[in-house]
Parts: sequence; structure tokens; C-alpha cells
Amino acid sequence: QGLVAATSSLVKAQSRSDDLLEALSSAQDGLAWFQSRSDARGEAAMSPILVMAHLCQEDRNTHVSQALKVIDDGLSLCSKLGCRHTEAELYLKASEISLKEGLLDDTLEKAQRAVIIFRDLEDWRGEETANAVLGEVYTRRRQPELAPHRREALELAHTMARALDLRDSPGFYEAAERFGALGVSLPPVSKKEQMEIFGPVLKKDPDGAAAFIQTNVPQESSSLLLQSLNMGVTFADVDKKAFYQHYRAGGIAYGPRFRCVDYVTGRQTSVPDLQSAAAAVREADAKVAKLREELDQQGEEERTQLEVAGSLYEIYAAATGIRFDADAGGSEGYVAIDGVARHFEVKGQCPKEKADSLWAEIEGCLPAQAA
Repeated sequence: QGLVAATSSLVKAQSRSDDLLEALSSAQDGLAWFQSRSDARGEAAMSPILVMAHLCQEDRNTHVSQALKVIDDGLSLCSKLGCRHTEAELYLKASEISLKEGLLDDTLEKAQRAVIIFRDLEDWRGEETANAVLGEVYTRRRQPELAPHRREALELAHTMARALDLRDSPGFYEAAERFGALGVSLPPVSKKEQMEIFGPVLKKDPDGAAAFIQTNVPQESSSLLLQSLNMGVTFADVDKKAFYQHYRAGGIAYGPRFRCVDYVTGRQTSVPDLQSAAAAVREADAKVAKLREELDQQGEEERTQLEVAGSLYEIYAAATGIRFDADAGGSEGYVAIDGVARHFEVKGQCPKEKADSLWAEIEGCLPAQAA
């Protein structure tokens, strides 16, 4: 147990320091040590640590497959040896992988297994973590009333609204911190319910309320809360971060492309009028078409700059305001062309080939000269 605990601490520290390959190597070395001594219990106990090391690697697709194999092998060992706590940890890890892949039925099954075992072992921390995954599934399915922490979430929302009204910073922060822990990314309270609870307070002083929330809640949580409440925050404060997160999750963006969105976007709202959006797209198309006509006369550096600044889906993001629905089980939004809104949707963790296909479809909406 001492070696397992030490290896776990080492792998976590290396992961936090971005020493990802070293973290994986440490976990593999720990597993190999137990295997060389035919210590099946130690091998089982190392399984969750090795899964954690695989999941923090940059090549997610490859390492997710390897993590799932480790989970299957570990569950088989746990079943033979009766290592119930490790079994619960592995089911929890499996549920978290399925959640990121958008496989909600599988997530539900694995998380429920973890909850039952953690509860039998009276491990309330493990049970609460697994319940947060369950809550996320129900919220994404637009069934927040079925989430395990539903009653507490509603009570906390009311507590936050009262603290916001009174400008009670400590009370608001404490409630918001707990509220955010009741789901993986979405607490089990719908946007409509949040608006009903917070609405009366927000009407009194929208700008002051938004400033208070941003000051008294961690940045990521405050952005999500402000989005849920449809408050008058700028596109730069919320949606560009959302664009970046979704691009990264889909494997289709890099730093320069995010900066392109950051640079091009001057709007103050993420919900543009369709006509003005279409006009902005046409204007952007014309600029790109003109630049591409001059491409042969440009050097390598200029061509590279054009590729970064002229990526069609970046201009789309900036000019049309592609919207992502936080309540959906994936990335969802619309593309506006000549006054027509075209819907798109990507479920779960989007592989690069699917992301490329998505953006090819979006590019297909463009006028021919910009294709």
C-alpha cells in the first residue's frame, strides 16, 4: 500500500507539472514491480493510477483505448480478489471516460455501479464524486430532477440568489463552490430554473450583479453561471473561452487559431442578428477570396499568416456567432448564411476526422468563390 500511495502522489505531481510521459512511465513501473512479484492485489491497486496517467496524455485517442484495457483487466482482477474499493474506482474512471465520449447510457451504468460500491464501503467522498457524474448525465439529458443532488442544488441556488441580493461575498462564494461541485460541468438546475430563481435579483441591478458574480466566483464557474443566466457579459468574457474549449475538445484548434477568433471578434453579444451576420460573412469571404487570388505572389511567411488569419471556420466563428448549448450532450449551434440558420451538432468527444467533416460541411455553406 505504501508503494501504491507513493506512486499515486508521484504521478499526480508529474501530471500537474506537465511531465506527462514521466507520469505514465512512473505508473507503468509501479505496475511492473507488482507483476514481477506476482502480487495480484498490488497490480489491481495500481490500475486506477495507470488509467489516470493514460488519460492525461496528449494523444487522447490512443491512450483512451489503452486506459479502457487497463480498466477491463483491473476489473477482472478485482472480481477474482474481492478488491471492492479499487473496483469502484475503476467503474468511476470508466464512467468519466464514457461521459467525455458522450456515451450517456454507458456513463449511467458505470457510475451507478460505482455509487453502489462506494456506498456499501461507506466511502462518502467516492460516492459523492460518482453522484456528480450521474447528475451530469441527467442534466445533459434535460432531466435534472432525477439527479442525486437535485434538492441540494435547488437550495443552493436560492442561497446564492439571497447572497447576491445582499452582496454577501462569503455566503455567495461558499454556496457557489458547493453548487459547482454537484455536477462535472453542469449542476442539476436548468437554465430556466436558474433564471426563475435569480431573475428578481438580477432585474434590480444587472451590471452590478454580473460584476459581483465575476468577483466572487472562480473565473470558469462565473462564466458558466453568467451564461446560464443570459446576463449581459461580453462575448470576450464568455464565448471566446467556450470556442477555445470546444475547439480543443474537438482536436481542431491551436493557439494561433484561437487568437484569430480573439482578434476578429468585436461584437458585444453572442446572439447576432441573422442579416447582419450574413453580411459580415460575405464581407469576410470577399477579403479571403481577394487574398487567395494574390497567394501565388506571396512568400512562405505571408502564406502561413494567411492560413492562420483566413481559416474559414475562424471567420465563421467570429462573424456568425456559432453558439454552443451547455445543456446539450455535445457541441451544438448554428451557422448563418444569407438569413438562413443551419444547425449542426457534434456528440461527445469529437475525433479530428469528425471535426474536419463538420467544418467541411460548414465551409460547404460558403459562396463558391471562398471555397
